[in-house]
Amino acid sequence: MKNIEKKMIEYGMDSLNNSEIVEYLLNEESAEYGEKEIKEIVGRGLKNILEKDGNIKLKICVEFAKRVYKESAYSTKISKPHDVADWLQLTYGDKKQEYFICIYLNNAGYILTHKELYKGTSTECVLSPREIFAEALNENARSIILVHNHPSGDCIPSSADIHTTEKLIEAGRLMDIKVNDHIVVTHDEYYSMRNKSGLEWL
Repeated sequence: MKNIEKKMIEYGMDSLNNSEIVEYLLNEESAEYGEKEIKEIVGRGLKNILEKDGNIKLKICVEFAKRVYKESAYSTKISKPHDVADWLQLTYGDKKQEYFICIYLNNAGYILTHKELYKGTSTECVLSPREIFAEALNENARSIILVHNHPSGDCIPSSADIHTTEKLIEAGRLMDIKVNDHIVVTHDEYYSMRNKSGLEWL
């Protein structure tokens, strides 16, 4: 433990490998896990540590990270996908069902609120433009960011995703509410339709 702390102080957090981070978290109060156990845990993959090992301390650390990224997003003027991507990936990237989230922004580009509007099957969720824009009017939002996750792990939008986005852009145009982006998130990556899809944005 002391060696890990010394390495972190001298060389920074980035110098620690996955095994050292997990060892430090698990053995902070006692040396319950030896080198062999740590290697076995890390060998199952960082994602599986949370899903299968169930260590409460690790889960609390992830929850804390989600809240830090969320707070950062809410206090940042949103100008690019990366401003919200870390928070969204941590929160929705590992979900087994598809979630649709809408982020509502004010005229200055700061987040007013976000809403989980739908929770669908593992392959799809059904969207209602009426509910999306009713919430925008209720929040007096000037623009929105659409977000959904792909439980499959492939962040490339489907043809249905692109078609839905086109319809929502047009609906926003009629209501003078700008659709800034539609972001697809997975555990490992995210995809910004604004940057890559070739759609006609406002």
